[in-house]
Amino acid sequence: MSIYPNKIKDYRKAAGLTQWQLAEQLGTSQARLWQWEAGVTPVRFVHRQRIAEILKVNIEAIWNDTGAIKQ
Repeated sequence: MSIYPNKIKDYRKAAGLTQWQLAEQLGTSQARLWQWEAGVTPVRFVHRQRIAEILKVNIEAIWNDTGAIKQ
């Protein structure tokens, strides 16, 4: 299993955002964001780009299984 769901959550928390706040900025529901963070459903590429932009991280930092979370 990919570790990206944990990274989404970790970066979101580091940015001081709730699931609801990030979901609102993405134009999706908190339930959908929860599914992504739990690894229940995959994240589409367009949302991956937007998540990285909102969280102010490189897209590869979240979706690269080899890297540790860097602030």
